[in-house]
Amino acid sequence: MALTIDKIILICLIFLGSNVLGVFNIDEKLFHAMLLALAIIPCTYYSRIWKQNKPFLFLFLFVIIFAVYRLYTDRGEGTRASMLAILGAPILFSAFPDYLKYNRIKNVSFWRFVMTIVLLGYILETSLAIYERLIGYNVFGWRGDIVFSEEEMGEIFYRCTSLYGHPLGNALIITIAMSFILISKLKPKIKFLLWGLGYISILCFNTRGSIVGNALFLTIYLIYTITINKKMNSSTKYSIILGAIVSAIMGYIAIFYYGWGGRLLEMGLFDDSSAQVRVDAWILFDYYDIESFLFPHSYIEADIIKSSLGLRHLENPWLGIILYNGLFFLITYVSLYFMFFKRLFKTYSLFDKIFVSGAFLLIASTCNTFDTDFFGLFYFILLSVLFIPNLYGNIVDKKYLI
Repeated sequence: MALTIDKIILICLIFLGSNVLGVFNIDEKLFHAMLLALAIIPCTYYSRIWKQNKPFLFLFLFVIIFAVYRLYTDRGEGTRASMLAILGAPILFSAFPDYLKYNRIKNVSFWRFVMTIVLLGYILETSLAIYERLIGYNVFGWRGDIVFSEEEMGEIFYRCTSLYGHPLGNALIITIAMSFILISKLKPKIKFLLWGLGYISILCFNTRGSIVGNALFLTIYLIYTITINKKMNSSTKYSIILGAIVSAIMGYIAIFYYGWGGRLLEMGLFDDSSAQVRVDAWILFDYYDIESFLFPHSYIEADIIKSSLGLRHLENPWLGIILYNGLFFLITYVSLYFMFFKRLFKTYSLFDKIFVSGAFLLIASTCNTFDTDFFGLFYFILLSVLFIPNLYGNIVDKKYLI
């Protein structure tokens, strides 16, 4: 029964993004809260397993205790949504079976199912974005109520929204997947077909930071593969170089001939609108001492602080957490996650763990992500498990691997 619930939760999270839920007038926060409540069943069933993972146990207990404290002291709707974002990833992770039992048929079968669902979700998400760009309007709209169209916004500024809401949120999910695809042991032609599909969708989301960031990460990966990685044979390196060249050509054509990702060419990487908002948010510390943010503020207090400085949105998850939950919480929260990922990445190479973590943190830091929603962080944890070398070798058919 626990495995069946796991699968239902996973399918809902991957395929029922905020845009899809909006079409059916389903409240996203309520829907996610119901999934977390449902996850308590397998979480309890697997409690003996995750309790043995001390870094995760400390993280799990910390977020539970903090959430209870915050909900008791500030019962506003904003606090409930914020605590949902903090609780989501740990609770969902605890509801999945042991990822360290590589050879148990039952576990391997489950994680193979997870890999299949994640791959199908990736293909659907990227293909839908490309389809939206071709037809010139959003299939599901943005959270179901706002439909962007190329006719209304113009070819340069049109942005696809696919499954997961804001273009930046979509770009984060695809960037996470692209970074893991690059470090995987997939054959080069499969690797760059999937990576190229992801990059074209990034252009459709028209998110400037992700366009530049993913090109940068591809360059870093190629430099490492060609000059440093001694474990890869020459023929594989040549195939990777060829795949990267083909992907670069496709990206060049999409940008300069079809105008996809046009906001980057028109506005540059930094402008006076969204990018400036992220910089302006730091004026918090021009008017308030750091001591003012050591402890949590109620949502009413936080909104008063933002309003007094003319800040409608922070566009920065780190500042969001500091403002609402306090600096002490952020330091503890990050430290516990660091210990958790240190154990999770134990069998990754040094380059691989830095590469995927860097991709996630860079793109996640450009928008409101893990301070308002748990899906991006959960997705990163999920792929961190799937691409553990020993597990990955057991759940992916050998004919697709180098």
